Amino acid sequence: RAARLNLANSMAELGHTDEALQEYERLLDLAPKDQATRRSRALLLLRLGKAEEAERELSVLSDFGDRCEERDRVLALRAMARLMRGSATAEGAVRDAAEAYSLRMKPAHERLRQRALLAAGNAAEVQLERPDQIELLPQNGEKLRIDLRNTIRALDALMRKGVVHPYPGSLT
Repeated sequence: RAARLNLANSMAELGHTDEALQEYERLLDLAPKDQATRRSRALLLLRLGKAEEAERELSVLSDFGDRCEERDRVLALRAMARLMRGSATAEGAVRDAAEAYSLRMKPAHERLRQRALLAAGNAAEVQLERPDQIELLPQNGEKLRIDLRNTIRALDALMRKGVVHPYPGSLT
């Protein structure tokens, strides 16, 4: 099975995505709880822009709970899939990114959490104190620019209402 997984991963890297997906499916038919195969398939689905399918795959892995290998990575990938799907799943992305960070305090997980907060419109919780942090956020581009503009407007309103202290709010 390990050799077949390596072959499927190689096919995916070479751009033979349909064949790779078929091999992942065959491997999962043999061993439905094969976490490495599920992670590989989810990664390929994300690369192909099939966020909903990837999220389903990653949710199966997440359901293994403490038995989930590389749980922080699985949660971070599911947060990415949820961000790709749009604002309807952004709150789920915030939860996944926060849990991934709590499991393994990596800067990438914190950047993902900040990006999810932006997408979810949680302006009061966003903490981006240096402009160079913005270019490191995942899923940048026009969608990020829109989320940043919305956050600026929301922070402005929250500071005027006194909900957010002006100093931290202005740093962000």
